[in-house]
Amino acid sequence: GLSYQDRKYWMETLYEKMIDVDNAIYKKRYRRTNFAVVGADEAAFIEKMSGFRADTIDIAMQQVATGGRYFMGTLNNRWKIYVDPFLSGKILMGYNNPAQWEETAYVFAPYILSYFSPWFIDPNTLRKTRAILSRAAYKAVITDLLGVVTVTAS
Repeated sequence: GLSYQDRKYWMETLYEKMIDVDNAIYKKRYRRTNFAVVGADEAAFIEKMSGFRADTIDIAMQQVATGGRYFMGTLNNRWKIYVDPFLSGKILMGYNNPAQWEETAYVFAPYILSYFSPWFIDPNTLRKTRAILSRAAYKAVITDLLGVVTVTAS
């Protein structure tokens, strides 16, 4: 129900708020943000922005490998945009430098598939099956490298 002018104003406001979060992180850690994780609704708006460049890799294959999350493209050659379908009303922005691990905001350390149970009969389906156990560690290391833009509908 937004007019073209209202939609353009909303997109400009969203972009300005992303810059504000980027600037706040820069003032704390002297690093510019280089990625944003957005929900599906926010991704639709970002995709329509003039500086957005879509990724050319097959999105369907990325979604299968990551459980629905995928790399969407870049915004103004400044931020890599990732879509998380489980995120709503927020944009997570941050800095990531894979070459220097001491400048990371968040660590996800999955363990390799570690355990298969013995075969057993599932009482609900009466089929022979196994359980698989896998573990992972999560840790926010430098929280000053992360920021959030809250998106409202008004």
